Amino acid sequence: MGRKSKYTIDFKLSVVDRYLNKGEGSVTIGKDLNLNPNTVLKWVKQFQKSDAEAFLEKPRNQSYSKEFKIQVIEEYLAGGCSYPDLALKYNIPSHNTILQWVKKYSNLEAIKDYSPAPEVYMAKRIQTTFEQRMEAVQWYEENGRSYKDTAAWI
Repeated sequence: MGRKSKYTIDFKLSVVDRYLNKGEGSVTIGKDLNLNPNTVLKWVKQFQKSDAEAFLEKPRNQSYSKEFKIQVIEEYLAGGCSYPDLALKYNIPSHNTILQWVKKYSNLEAIKDYSPAPEVYMAKRIQTTFEQRMEAVQWYEENGRSYKDTAAWI
């Protein structure tokens, strides 16, 4: 399920209208409405790209393939595009998503496809012997997989 926006579509449209049609600046609008001026500019850019559709709530969170993530990361590292510009270009709701991808990539962490399988903490508890647990730890260390994959392996 997608996340519900803190602000209504009508509110965002009124902010965009004030900026585009009434000539108010992002700082003025931000102070008046207790918003970050960068948020005002983000909404304006989203509106200019996709009209009011940019503000519609999504029925679920977006997922991205490993290949897509790497494409966006490489475009950022090549220079010329900021996180917000890339988020706007590829219709990614938050530039922080790209920031996290770049951090993982820079730290040599694996970039993965999204997996909708339940997390380990949501899995049913099973009884294991000490030997089975040791075997699971050994498998984890040898294969360099996630805890989620190790739990599925057991």
